[in-house]
Amino acid sequence: MVRCSIIIPVYNCASLTRQCLNTLLAGYSGCVEIEIIVVDDASTDKTQQLLANFGDKIRAVTHTANTGFARACNDGAAVATGEYQIFLNNDTIPQGGWLESLVSYADSHPRAAIIGSKLLFPNDMIQHAGVVIGQDHNPHHLYAGFPANHPAVNKSRRFQIVSAACMLIRRQVFEQLGGFDTSFHNGYEDVDLCLRLDERGYEVHYCHESVLYHLGSVSRKGQSKEEKHNLRQYRSRWAHRVQPDDLRYYLEDGLLRINHQAQYPIHFSISPLLALADKDEYERGAQQLLNVRSRQVCDLLRETIRLMVHVQETELRQEFEEQKERETGADGKAVDREVASRQVGAAQTFRRVGTCSDPIESSDDVKLRAMLIDAHEQMLRRDEEILAAIYELQSRRAAMLKHHTDAVTRTSVADFLPSEYLSYRQLIRRIRKVVSGLLPPHVMVIVVSGGDDELLKLEGARGWHFPQTEDGTYTGYHPTNSAAAITHLEELRAKGGEFLLFPSTAFWWLDYYVEFRQYLETRYRVVVREEDTCVIVALREPAAERR
Repeated sequence: MVRCSIIIPVYNCASLTRQCLNTLLAGYSGCVEIEIIVVDDASTDKTQQLLANFGDKIRAVTHTANTGFARACNDGAAVATGEYQIFLNNDTIPQGGWLESLVSYADSHPRAAIIGSKLLFPNDMIQHAGVVIGQDHNPHHLYAGFPANHPAVNKSRRFQIVSAACMLIRRQVFEQLGGFDTSFHNGYEDVDLCLRLDERGYEVHYCHESVLYHLGSVSRKGQSKEEKHNLRQYRSRWAHRVQPDDLRYYLEDGLLRINHQAQYPIHFSISPLLALADKDEYERGAQQLLNVRSRQVCDLLRETIRLMVHVQETELRQEFEEQKERETGADGKAVDREVASRQVGAAQTFRRVGTCSDPIESSDDVKLRAMLIDAHEQMLRRDEEILAAIYELQSRRAAMLKHHTDAVTRTSVADFLPSEYLSYRQLIRRIRKVVSGLLPPHVMVIVVSGGDDELLKLEGARGWHFPQTEDGTYTGYHPTNSAAAITHLEELRAKGGEFLLFPSTAFWWLDYYVEFRQYLETRYRVVVREEDTCVIVALREPAAERR
């Protein structure tokens, strides 16, 4: 029996798998006896050929059909012999000492059955430093986007949940729990496993000294239907049983302070890294723009990574084609060394891209703050142009590949299609263009938003969430039936709602809430119907005038 079994589930993205394995093997110190098990979940690219090239350095488990993350991990664990089992994503880049730190922590904390690592985005910002249960009873990555050297993320401690992108679990405990629940598909498997473990009295911990870069889950491209299914299943099983603990960490880390006075009101002190507090209009606007700017930098970084991965995939396919024409042996080994060197360079490139600059300190002078806001607005507009350009580049590349007859090339078309994120951003752009071009100025538009505030930022119009609470925020859930949807719509119409907008991502409403759709068709007029963008209903015009 070895000390640690490192189990890596993979599906396509062979270049990421090679990068991960090369980094693992190059950084292996020998202090901990390991075995590496790669579970190929029916990849359609060069993964099988790649794994064969590693020979006896790894053990390969091959699926004939794609089964998903949970089954792949369980099948890898079934053949593992290690005392500790470490589940590792293939889109991670382990840093020196990551493994030794995990094992040492497990040895010194016998009650910790699961231990998660610190995961960083390529720009050295936090991706994972433990997972908390928010006030909405959903899991959230704690301090995502914080700098890696912040004190709050550099303390090892107990959590309810940690990420399975890099997770150590004691073998006996994993077997007792029956492994990952395969009814989840590429999402929430780790959340469910940790919560089941907690119910049995075991502990889940986070080890900040075990550090890896995580390229943002580009290895498995989840579908929106799967995400919705996983969230529904999580909420039906756990939402009524878990206890929110996010505020406890904010208080413990000094990012939120409560100052009790002799009389109410209580005074709160909140770190600007954690949240935005109500201030004067200019400063609030500047902080909000900085916050949006930070999110967009991360989004652009993710899309840049995806493009770089696509390039690496193309290069890998070319290398294997060239390898067929060469003799194996010493030359092949030389190629492997060259490839490993190239991958290290690529990892360094990943870490350089998108590094955030130091925060800009706002001046008390109103004019300077106004200039700051204007500058950031210009940058945000430029970012939208960059996103549109990347979207166009990916679309054209995919269209070109469709004309190739080569089977290998055809399998790569899906990799070059624009991501769900970019497609969604372009949808928002189209919606804003439709609203500004076809609706009267300054109208109130009720938007079936799914809780996304970006959909409410309409050019020349004001947006409301549908459905919403009394204070205008998203309710967090859909109407129970058509009658509830109709009642709520009429309430918002009475408050001033003039148009109802369905983005294309919410067209399912018109099929699911049949009576609601019929109510709209018989009572109001559809003024915009663009199948790839949105449907807009005028709530002040009768259906008799429908075009």
